[in-house]
Amino acid sequence: MKIAVYGKKDELNRREKKLRKYFSTLNEDVQIDTYVELGLLTKHMLQYDSVCLTEEAVDLMIGAYGNEVTFEWGKKIRTCNVKDIYYAEADLKNVHIWFENAEIVVHLPFGRVEKILAVGDFIKVHRSYLVNCQYIHNIDEHLVTMKDGRTVPLSKYRSEEVRKQYTEYISKRREEFDIGDKEE
Repeated sequence: MKIAVYGKKDELNRREKKLRKYFSTLNEDVQIDTYVELGLLTKHMLQYDSVCLTEEAVDLMIGAYGNEVTFEWGKKIRTCNVKDIYYAEADLKNVHIWFENAEIVVHLPFGRVEKILAVGDFIKVHRSYLVNCQYIHNIDEHLVTMKDGRTVPLSKYRSEEVRKQYTEYISKRREEFDIGDKEE
């Protein structure tokens, strides 16, 4: 795989290391080239399998190739399996990431966490909540109840869209299950 990473010189080393570290865990050959000049990258862009222009793009790429997501802020790094996350809750400048029996708190903007979790089956049910579809038990008028009994608020403005997205998720899961049965 060939990857191009674009950015400021001081950012490139960190992004490249992050990608190399991740792909080394997969035992996959990867060639990573870095660019500080957009014009030069543009000339060579077609030779790459993937181009990362931002830190978020690096995070999304890593997430797309595996089940793990990494939350990085300051000198702290938290890595977890996206399938283990029940929901995320914004709280001022922090985001609480809730699991079955644990919680981590990351100091990141909620929008950044949304982008990181975009690799999973998450629905934004409220301006401050992202919920993993696989753990939804039911959706009421103003609440989403998780399979473990916890509840999160459902915005009346998002209610229709949330129901639509959840129905699509269930349909997709049924199709995957049906295809799996037919292959055996």
